[in-house]
Amino acid sequence: MRVAWGILLAAVVASTVLAVPARASAPAEVHGLTLVQDEVLSDDGRLHELALHSTVLGRDTRVRVLLPAGYDSAAAAGERYPLLLLLHGQGGDQSDWTAATDIEAQTAPHDLIVLMPAGGANSFYSNWLDGPQWEAHILDELVPWVEATYRAVGTREGRAVAGLSMGGFGSMSYAARHPDRFVSAAAFSGGVAIADLGIAEATALQLLGLGDDRRWGPFVTHEANWRGHNPTDLVGNLRWTALRLTSGNGVACPGDRPEAGVIEAGTWSMTVGFSTRAGLAGVPHSVELRPCGTHEWHYWERDLAVWLPMLMASFAAPPPPPAAFDYRFTDARTSVWGWSFHAHRPATEFLELKAVSPSGLTAIGSGGVDVVTAPVYEPGATYALTRRVTGVVTVPVAVVPPLLALPPDAGSGATAIADADGRLAFTLDLGPAHVADQYSPDGIAAEALGLGSYFQAATVSITKLAAPIPAAPVAAPALAAPDASRHLPITGAPAPAWPVVAAVIALALVLRRVAGAPHT
Repeated sequence: MRVAWGILLAAVVASTVLAVPARASAPAEVHGLTLVQDEVLSDDGRLHELALHSTVLGRDTRVRVLLPAGYDSAAAAGERYPLLLLLHGQGGDQSDWTAATDIEAQTAPHDLIVLMPAGGANSFYSNWLDGPQWEAHILDELVPWVEATYRAVGTREGRAVAGLSMGGFGSMSYAARHPDRFVSAAAFSGGVAIADLGIAEATALQLLGLGDDRRWGPFVTHEANWRGHNPTDLVGNLRWTALRLTSGNGVACPGDRPEAGVIEAGTWSMTVGFSTRAGLAGVPHSVELRPCGTHEWHYWERDLAVWLPMLMASFAAPPPPPAAFDYRFTDARTSVWGWSFHAHRPATEFLELKAVSPSGLTAIGSGGVDVVTAPVYEPGATYALTRRVTGVVTVPVAVVPPLLALPPDAGSGATAIADADGRLAFTLDLGPAHVADQYSPDGIAAEALGLGSYFQAATVSITKLAAPIPAAPVAAPALAAPDASRHLPITGAPAPAWPVVAAVIALALVLRRVAGAPHT
C-alpha cells in the first residue's frame, strides 16, 4: 500500500551552523547574485559559506561550497572541475550535509565542487505560482554564479544534482525538467512522487502543515501543474541521464529509530513506483532497495559514499546528448537540448514532443507552438517545412500516450531561412487551444460533454531545398497557424481513486504527534 508523500515530510531536525572568521571578497553582481560575505569554515580552506543577495528572491540567502583538495595550489591553477548540486531535505538548510555527514572526507579524493544551497522551508525547490521562485534562483542564478566564480566545467557533461528526501524530489524534478543541464542525478530516500496518490497526497500535506496552495495551486484545479513538476510524470525525459535511487523499506535495522520507519516506507514505495515507471519507459537507472532501514542520516551518508565513484565515472564518460529526443512539459515556455518552445494555449496541460531532430518533430497538444530549433542548419539556406496531422490522443497518460490512427491530411507547407546561427523558427498548429486545465473539473466536464476530448498530433518534416537563397530574410512561417477565435475546452483524466485516502489522512494526523523523527 502506498504511503502518501505528505507523510514523508512529517519531521524536522535543526542543524548546527559553524562560525569562523570571514575572508574578504566582494565582486560585482553576476547572474543576478551579489556576494555579501565569504566565510572559510575549514582549516584546509575547502569549505566556504557564502552570503549572497539574490535578485530573484529579493533578499539575502546562504550557500555552502566545498572545493576540491588542492584547489588553491599553483599546480591546479588551470584545472576545471565538475559540479555537484546537493540538496537538503525539508526543514534543513545549507549546513546539513557538512554537519551530519563526513562529506568533506568522502569528496577529498575526488576532483569535484559541491554546491549546497539553502532551499527554503516547504519549497520543494520549485517556482511558486505566488511566492519565491526557487527553481529560477538555484538553476538560473546560483549554479551559473558558482560556475563563473570557481573553475567549474560549466556544461551538462560536468554537472550533476542529488538530494535526500524533499531534496531527492528536487534533484529528480530538476533533472527531468532540464535533462540537458545534468549528466547525472540521484535521490536518497527521495520523495520522487507528489501526485501519484492524487488528492490524498495534497490533503496529507495540508494536514501536516506542509501544503501551500501558493506553490503549485490547489490540487483539484491545478493538478496539471503538480504533475508538471512530478518526477514520475516526467520520467521519459530522463532517458539520457545517469540515474541512482536508494531507499530503505521502513523496517528498523539494529540501532535505527522505529519512529522514522513510516517515513522511509513512503520513500521506498515511491522509489519502487519510480523505478517501475522508468522500466516501462525504457529509462536506464540504478536502484538500491534495502531490506531494512529508516529515514536517517547514516543511510544518506553511506548512499553518498557509494554513489560518488559512480558519479565520477559519469563525469569521466558522460552519456552523450541524444541525436533525437522526446520531451514532455506543462510550462508555457521551455528550452531543452538547444531547442525552444512557446505553447500558445490558456490551459495548463502537457505538450508532448516526439523524435525531435534536425529532420523534424512530432508535437501532441492543442493551440499553437512557436518553435526555434537548435543551431544545426546551414546559415542562410532555405528549408521546406511540411506539416501533417498524424493522429489524436483521447486520454493523455503519464508515459507514452496512445495515438489513434487517422488518414494523413493533405499536409501544409512553408519555407524558412536559417539565421546566422543556423536556427529555424516556425509556428506549428495543433488545433483549437484548450481553455480548461488538463485533469481539472472543467476539463473533465468538457470531455464528458464531448466539447474537447482530444489532443492533436502533428508532425513537421524539415528538408533543405536546392532553390537559390533569397536575397532578404522572410518572417518566421506559421504552419497552418491556429485561429485564436476557435477555443474548445480541454479533455482530462481524473486522478486515480485510491481507497487508502481516509487511512492516509488519519495516519498523517497521528504522525504529527511523533517527535524526534529526522527532517525529510
